[in-house]
Amino acid sequence: MPNFITTMLGITTALISASMFTVGSVLQKKSVESSPDMRIRTLLRRKLWLLGLALGIFGGGPYALSQYFIGISYTQILMSSGLILLVGISKWFLKEIIGPLEYLGVFSIIMGIILLGLSQISSVNVTLFTPNFIRNLILFYLPLYLSSLIVLCLHKRMNDKMLALSAGIFFGCGAGFSQAGLLSIISRAWLPTIIFYTILIVNTVLGTITVNIAYQKGKAITIVPILSLGNYILPVVSGIIIFDQTFSPKVNLWIYFIPSVIITMIGILLLSRIKFSNDATTIIYDESSYSETEYPVVIIKYKDSDNS
Repeated sequence: MPNFITTMLGITTALISASMFTVGSVLQKKSVESSPDMRIRTLLRRKLWLLGLALGIFGGGPYALSQYFIGISYTQILMSSGLILLVGISKWFLKEIIGPLEYLGVFSIIMGIILLGLSQISSVNVTLFTPNFIRNLILFYLPLYLSSLIVLCLHKRMNDKMLALSAGIFFGCGAGFSQAGLLSIISRAWLPTIIFYTILIVNTVLGTITVNIAYQKGKAITIVPILSLGNYILPVVSGIIIFDQTFSPKVNLWIYFIPSVIITMIGILLLSRIKFSNDATTIIYDESSYSETEYPVVIIKYKDSDNS
C-alpha cells in the first residue's frame, strides 16, 4: 500500500497531467477554429496549435510518474479530473454555456475521486519478471488490440459507436503498456522498455485516427461516453487483473472502488455535453486531396452554414 507522501505525489502528478492534456486539447481546438480551410503543414506553423501539441506530449511525463507512484487504476480515474478544468475553460475562455447537468457532472467526478481515495487501492504489485506477467499481458491486450485493428481497417463499413469503442480500446491499451514500460525501466530491461513504449505510441496514433473517423460518422455527444469505456475502464480492469493492484480490506472494492468508477463515468457522460455538443465547427478530412506529395486538406464546416 503506498504511503501518504507517495499517494499525494501520485495524485498531484495525475492532476498536473490531466490539466496539461485538457489545456493542450483546448488550445488546439481554438487554433483550428481560426481558419475554415487549412493543410496539416499549416497547422504546424501555428504557435497556439503547437503549444497545445507540446502540452499533450509533455503531459505524458507526469502521467508516467503518477503510474509509478500509485498505479494504473488509480491514475486513470484521476485523469477524469481534466474534465472539471474543462468546465472553467469552456465557460471563461471558449465562452460556452454551462448548464445544471454539466455542474452535476463536475460534482459526480469529485465524488468519484473521493470514493477512489477511500478505496485504499494499492500500487502495482508485480514486476517485469513476475511469473506469467508477460503472458498475461499479451493474453489480455492482444485480442482487444486485434479486434480494434480490424474495426479500423474496415472503418467504411463500421458505425460511429464501433469506431468509438475501438478508439477507446487503443487508448486503454496504450495506458497498460505505459505501465508495463515503467516496470521495464525499474527492472533496467531496456529492450522491453523500447517495445512497450513503441506500442504505446502506436496505440495513441491509431486511437487518434479512429476517433476522428468516428467523429465524421456520428455525433460526438454519443461518441465520447463510448470512447471513455475503453479509455478509463480498460486500464482500471487491467490494473486489478494484470498489475495486481489490491484493496485493503478487500470489501473496499465493492463499497468504494466500483461505485467510484460508476459515478465517475456518469460525470464523464454529463461533461461530454460541453466538450463537444457546443462546438461551432465540424472537422472534415478531404480524402480527395491525398497524393504522394501533398498533405490532406482539413476543412472546417460551420454548423450554421452549408458552405465549407
